[in-house]
Amino acid sequence: MKGTFLALGSNIGDREKQILRAVSLIKERFGTVEISSLYNTTPVGYADQDDFLNMVVKTDTRDMTPLDLLEYVKKIETYLGRKKSFRWGPREIDIDILYKDGIRIDTEKLTIPHREMFDRNFVLVPLAELTEFLVINKEKVFIRDRITQDAGGSVILYRTREKIVIDGKR
Repeated sequence: MKGTFLALGSNIGDREKQILRAVSLIKERFGTVEISSLYNTTPVGYADQDDFLNMVVKTDTRDMTPLDLLEYVKKIETYLGRKKSFRWGPREIDIDILYKDGIRIDTEKLTIPHREMFDRNFVLVPLAELTEFLVINKEKVFIRDRITQDAGGSVILYRTREKIVIDGKR
């Protein structure tokens, strides 16, 4: 399966503005993007923080290696003001590479597919808007089948993708 899926999240400041600025930068670099709706989600891992806004973006990153893509999304995070924090702590913007063109990579810096993707409803619910399944190890993994009560945090629709404006356009 071709395509790259990125998870975006924010729980500091103007969460929606941060996410949409990140989407705009992704779109600027890769041309086209498909976006999920935005979801308000409870934190997972460290609960004593504000709720997050989350979404998933699909784009075409075939012209980049996985490590180049990681470097690019980290540059976006820095540009948008992300500060060093502790694991699962609050953040201005977080961009995770969920899946890239069926590639498997497992290094100290990067694991694709994202190792916690199927344990997080705040990833699975928006991801299900963009694809029915992912191909992992030559097997179709159906996204909706992985959404469960146990898969981390509540997920509440915040804004449908039809009502999201990026760069002045719907």
